[in-house]
Amino acid sequence: MAKCLLDIKFDVIDKARELAMGTENGFQYVTDQRDMLKIVDSTTAAQAAKTVNAEFGEMIITPSVTDKTMYYISPSDELVDEYMAEYKRQFTSDTFDLDYEERTRGEYTEEQRGEFFQTGTPTVIASEDQLEKVKQIAAKIGVSIQGLDEYAESTGINIDGINGVADTVRKVIAIAKGREAGALTEEVIHMATAILEQTNPQLVTTLISKISGFKIYKETFEKYKDLKAYQLADGKPNVRKIKKEAVDQLIAQIILNNGEASESFPELAKEDVRNMVQSWWDSILEFIRGLYEKSNINLFENVARIISSEDIGTVADIVADGVYYQLANESVDNFFNQILADDKDLILVPEIRDASGNVVKKRHYTYKGVEVAKTVTEKIDEQKNMAERSADDKLEDGQKAQWGDAGHKFIENYIKEALVDENGYARAVALDPKINTTLNPVIQKNLKAFAQKLIQSYKPGTRFLLEKRVVNKTVKGMLASTVDFMAIEPTDDSKSFKLDILDWKFTSINKELTEDIPWYKKTSWKKQMGEYATMMYKMGIKPNQLRKTRMVPFIANYKYNVRGDNKSGLNLKSVEIGDINNVKETELYLLPVALDTETTENKKVDTLLSSLRKLYEKLYRRSVSPEEKFIKNVQLNEIEKSIRLLHMKLEFEPLVSVGRTFIENANRILKEMENVDYTTLTPLEISNRLGDLIELENSAEKFATIDDVYLDYINKEELTDEESKILGELRKIEGETGEFLNKITTLRRSYVAQQGVISEITTEETKDIILTPEVEVTTLAKTFLEASKLPSRLIKLASNLIMRAKSLLNIKLNRMADEYGVILNDLEKEAAVSGKSAFDMIGREEKGTLKLIKKIDPKFWEELREAKKTGNKQFLLDNVNIEKYNALAEEAIRKGTKVLESTQFSSDPEKNKKDVDWRIKQLKNNLDLSSPSFTGYDSYQFSYLYNQSMNEEDHLSEDYKKMTPAAKKVWNFFTALNKRAKELGYLEKEGASFFPLMEATTLEKISRSSDLLAEGKDFFKDMYTVRINEERGYSKTDPETNQIRKQVPTYFKKTDKAVHQLSRDLNKVGVLWIKALLEYENAKTLENTLLTIQAVEKAKGRLLVDETTGDVIIEGGAPKVDEKNNKTADIIMTIIDDHIYGMNENLGSLGNVSINKIAGKVTKDSESKEKTTLSTKKAINNTNKLVQALAVGLKLLVAIPNYVGVNMQAFINAGNLISFSDFQKNNLKITTGIGLSTVEKGLLDLIVPLNDDISLEKRRELAKNKSYMAWLSTWTLNDIMMVTNSFPEKKLQFANAMTFNDSSIVIDGKIVNIRQYLRKQDREAKIGKPYAERRAIDKSFDKRVAELQEKQSLTKIAKIENDKLVIPGVSDEELAKYRTKVVEYARNANGQMSLDNKADYRRDSLFKSFMMFKNWIPKQVSLRTLDIQKNFELEEWEYGRARAFMKVWAHVGFTGIARMRDVMLGTDKGLQILDEILEAKREEHFKKTGQQLEITNEEFYDMMKKEITNQMKELGMLFSMLTLILAAKAAEPPEDATDLERNRYKYWAKLTNKISDEIAFYYNPASAEAITKGSVFPALGLLSRAQKAVTHLSRETYGYTINDEEMMDKAHPIKYFLDIIPGPSQFNREYLPYFFPEAAKDIGIRVSAEARPR
Repeated sequence: MAKCLLDIKFDVIDKARELAMGTENGFQYVTDQRDMLKIVDSTTAAQAAKTVNAEFGEMIITPSVTDKTMYYISPSDELVDEYMAEYKRQFTSDTFDLDYEERTRGEYTEEQRGEFFQTGTPTVIASEDQLEKVKQIAAKIGVSIQGLDEYAESTGINIDGINGVADTVRKVIAIAKGREAGALTEEVIHMATAILEQTNPQLVTTLISKISGFKIYKETFEKYKDLKAYQLADGKPNVRKIKKEAVDQLIAQIILNNGEASESFPELAKEDVRNMVQSWWDSILEFIRGLYEKSNINLFENVARIISSEDIGTVADIVADGVYYQLANESVDNFFNQILADDKDLILVPEIRDASGNVVKKRHYTYKGVEVAKTVTEKIDEQKNMAERSADDKLEDGQKAQWGDAGHKFIENYIKEALVDENGYARAVALDPKINTTLNPVIQKNLKAFAQKLIQSYKPGTRFLLEKRVVNKTVKGMLASTVDFMAIEPTDDSKSFKLDILDWKFTSINKELTEDIPWYKKTSWKKQMGEYATMMYKMGIKPNQLRKTRMVPFIANYKYNVRGDNKSGLNLKSVEIGDINNVKETELYLLPVALDTETTENKKVDTLLSSLRKLYEKLYRRSVSPEEKFIKNVQLNEIEKSIRLLHMKLEFEPLVSVGRTFIENANRILKEMENVDYTTLTPLEISNRLGDLIELENSAEKFATIDDVYLDYINKEELTDEESKILGELRKIEGETGEFLNKITTLRRSYVAQQGVISEITTEETKDIILTPEVEVTTLAKTFLEASKLPSRLIKLASNLIMRAKSLLNIKLNRMADEYGVILNDLEKEAAVSGKSAFDMIGREEKGTLKLIKKIDPKFWEELREAKKTGNKQFLLDNVNIEKYNALAEEAIRKGTKVLESTQFSSDPEKNKKDVDWRIKQLKNNLDLSSPSFTGYDSYQFSYLYNQSMNEEDHLSEDYKKMTPAAKKVWNFFTALNKRAKELGYLEKEGASFFPLMEATTLEKISRSSDLLAEGKDFFKDMYTVRINEERGYSKTDPETNQIRKQVPTYFKKTDKAVHQLSRDLNKVGVLWIKALLEYENAKTLENTLLTIQAVEKAKGRLLVDETTGDVIIEGGAPKVDEKNNKTADIIMTIIDDHIYGMNENLGSLGNVSINKIAGKVTKDSESKEKTTLSTKKAINNTNKLVQALAVGLKLLVAIPNYVGVNMQAFINAGNLISFSDFQKNNLKITTGIGLSTVEKGLLDLIVPLNDDISLEKRRELAKNKSYMAWLSTWTLNDIMMVTNSFPEKKLQFANAMTFNDSSIVIDGKIVNIRQYLRKQDREAKIGKPYAERRAIDKSFDKRVAELQEKQSLTKIAKIENDKLVIPGVSDEELAKYRTKVVEYARNANGQMSLDNKADYRRDSLFKSFMMFKNWIPKQVSLRTLDIQKNFELEEWEYGRARAFMKVWAHVGFTGIARMRDVMLGTDKGLQILDEILEAKREEHFKKTGQQLEITNEEFYDMMKKEITNQMKELGMLFSMLTLILAAKAAEPPEDATDLERNRYKYWAKLTNKISDEIAFYYNPASAEAITKGSVFPALGLLSRAQKAVTHLSRETYGYTINDEEMMDKAHPIKYFLDIIPGPSQFNREYLPYFFPEAAKDIGIRVSAEARPR
């Protein structure tokens, strides 16, 4: 007998396996898995696989993607075909022993044996009566029935994947265990028709000739054609045998349906049904005619009657031999058994309590004896943020849970005992067992009916599992749960299956308040189902196999055992259950809650659902005030309703209502935004308007193609009236939506242009230019340049807005911290006298957290809760200011009514009016406390209004009453902040007693801890563990979506620290809480503005550039635009992610991607990978701080050059905005503290001109008022180490600010720099004037500056009013703009990078580490080399001074250097040179950017004069430094000088060299190389130092052991050990050699005069 294709495939697999096993210990066999190999040694295994793959010429052996311990053997179809062809060639050759092949298969050829299988799943299951009848037929024709295993053992036939066998040779039918109902009938038919073929061959021939026109034949042919038992000797399908198989299956269907076959199967439909179907499906008319031909059906029905009721003969009449198989679905059985195996290995261990009832061990699972870390329920509960339940509520919850358990148990027992057999198959006839339960008969009846319909809804062959334990082994510690119901339904081709997972939820709803399951329950349920889905995926289930993943609600109606007595216990009276067919279900709350990933089987509908969910999620996450919550909830409910009905019922009508509401709102919003003057709006109002546009666009995109989606779903050829109506409405919505999108684009562009004018990025005349396409920002520029230095106009606008907003934040923070400091100081003094902490006077430790003292007595809240629960309206009236409440309620009803009237709830006008009226009535009933029909006891809106107006004074807590006046002031300050946070949406569920949860300092922790060892461990763990309030900064992804949630972060609401580790320092907590709220408010105000700018940039497109020349491509006389791509928009999005969403790390950067990849290789699961990635970043960050402290901390040889360098840069940059003499005068005042007036100090405090964290400065300021120890506690080790740098830099920043204050005046409410103001006037005055007059104007400049300084400078006009300094006529916004200017100018001198104006490399953990000591380089290099651009922060044009100098020099020629003086003086010749340079520059600028250079000639003259002058000053400074170096060299001590003299000389020589490097770096390649060299990652130098310490210690120890004094002398372990400790390291190298040279020499310290990198 010939081999089939499957045999050949197995041969190839066996050959590959044996070849792989022939290598050295790489693999081992896997029992019962011929196509799998287990890895013994991964390296050897990989080599073996490579060898075998080379042998076969394809990747036949590959690693498993789901199990890292396995390799799979899987030959391709092409490879198997090649081997099959070779086999056939040999088969037909003379040398092939066919007789031997036949003997090995049982002495019959393929034609003689005719083995028949049952493949897959029978379409009909026999009843018990039918089975008995079939058995009687079998006995009547002389056939014996036995088990399949027994048959296989006696015959040796492979029964893998077989349900049943009909062996006409042995006169035996063999049936697999549990498969009688599905397989026996068909196998008996095989025998019977075999007999008929002998006794009535004409009839069987007729049957076979007619079967071709039936669907069942085509299905059977596809299933059986590749089985060797159904193939001819040449491997081709045995068509006659397959036809007979189809005949037998069809007859079996007819027998099992007792003459009703025509109604039960498509093949057996009546003639009139065929005619109806024929009208629908004209395209397949011929097929249907054959499929439903009545005469043919009758023919098969006649044969069925003959077999089932007439004497057809016995098996003795069979002449031809055959074995007929019925095939099983192996994949169904494998998964079924896999679940059972895990269920067996999982044990649910109940909770253990001690004698007192305390929980000793929580309820948990174990898997193979190992405790599982969490249950799914525990994981979901951890994510909830629900209010604390009262004792009575918890009691009721427990009772409801017990009833729910009873319902679960009943469904489980009924299905197992009545509907499904012990093998998980549906019973042919349901049993009626007695189920022991506490449920009443009516509920039992309903649950039985539900269960019966549920099981009947699945096709035969489905296997069911109930209450099975499942586990996710891939997450850390494992995750386990119990799944209520799983159905494994085989596919039609019997090769795979579909899996349904259902979970029962016995729940309750208030139908008077809602028409659906509460959102928080659905959210929780979906998370639970999501975990189940993940578990299935980890078990190998593919997404397209997971069909239904649903929570099925059972709406439970409870009654108290004693009416009105809520302590009498609950009784489950009834249960509402939805229809199994979702389309027929009319109640929204009875629809299943499905996982979002569950498909509707229509791709366009699925895409629409996905976009609607995103819309819902965005709206849901939008923070709103409590007053706006009603509007938000109405919108959310309607969107959610439309999503639910579309997903579960494919119902589009609710979308029409949502769409019409959207159109109404869109019309209103767009009309309001027409011709808006944004200068008249506050930033918050602007943000709200732009937010409306963003939401409109998001919504509009969902409706833009909704009619196409609907047409894709319905039968467009035969629309019903209702469908036509819906389609018409959807088309209207789609049309109006397109218009809205165009209007939104126009409005958005208009706003950005106006904002550009307001921010002075452009002018009214040129504002449209910022909307035109530009050349994309290069990667190099993006990486190293600050955002404000990038050439994109909209990036400049975004950066400018961010910097000004941060300046405004700092000004407000400074002011609020000062106000807070006054009242805190009084409380601290009072607390010190009473022997308490300030926190204890306003707060309490409560339930493992910290809270403010509660104002209202908790007993009152209990009474109020009870009154609401029992409907005690009189209690509510007795405890409220009814006039205040009524006023609030009337306003809420008015606004709510307006919202409801503008919302469409149905496309039917009459129904919509009823819905609106009902909702308005419901709104009034919920809020009108005076109404007899008041029902708002459970209403959130009522609770909010009631709490606003209740009589607080009658219910004050004892703790609140005992608070002193000083304590109440601080308490009121915190509660006012909390109220503000609530209004902003920062706090949602947290009450007024919320206290920010901040980690305490190490000193605080130690003072309150009883376990210092544990604190020490926690301290070191914190060095690499990212805590909950740090996650956003390190860009932690959401575990559910594997993406970062882009929302403004909120901090200090949660903690992962123990309560004793939380800070109670009111100084720290108060200032940082102020800062957190201001940052949140700032981000929320900016968010929509920046998103709008990003959207406009994205829509602009980009100019295309010639890759060879770098010039913009000109096409048709204009620059060529690519409208689809624009990476500059991505840069703006990165800026938004950082400054708005707190994502300080760019996950797409090279370094962060590398860290992520490495983490993936060393971890086993995604959770561990994420944790390792974050830990690595934090460890790098903390290591950088340590390295920085060691390298530059407390080192005068670093601090002094830095200080001198900043002064040198101040000298070089001076002249344009401030004078150097003024700077030096103020620097002296700041340094000595002598001569500072109150106004000067007040101005510095007003604008806080520091580049550092202002909150830290304010904390230190407040702490100093308390005590020295309190002040010291605000300093970290790194702060102390860096004080030699930070202190002088701070002084220089103050000196810079003072000089700006002296050089600025107020004009029309704007702070204007005097020099810029006069220069602008001079530029206009000089136009057309001869050189002499221009020169005269220049000479009078300094005098005019001095006059304005003396009369109008900020220092002169500022006043002290009510102990506060004010600048008359200047707003906070103008102050913020001014502060930005001051800080940015200072950064030009010190080279500091700003966190508010980052270069992109600072968002990359590795790159940031690499640039640790080089951060100043990009800033200073850009000042010397950048092309012409406008600095909008300093409000002046800039050109890299070295570049400008070289540009002029190149123009005048090497020999024309003298003409440089003409340029600097502005002579006629000089201006001519500049005009020529400008003309060339404009042409060059257009070629490279496609934009016109907007600088005027006069502005260009001033800019070039400034830059060349500054460059000349820098070159002069450079030559001065060279002179200083030569002088230092000349002062070198003689050779006989002492070590102390030589060391001290080297110290000053090194200092001189370092100071020289501050300038020489830019011009001396050797100096530049010295500064930039070193480790690629300085943090690695720390490891090198540690390694040296260990090496030298080993060397010294070994030298001591062998008594080698020379080796011991050369070993210096002390030096290297001290080198890794901040403080001792500095003493060791920076001070010891200059005071105790011999001691330094003894430990190996050597002194050099060479400069080192800073």
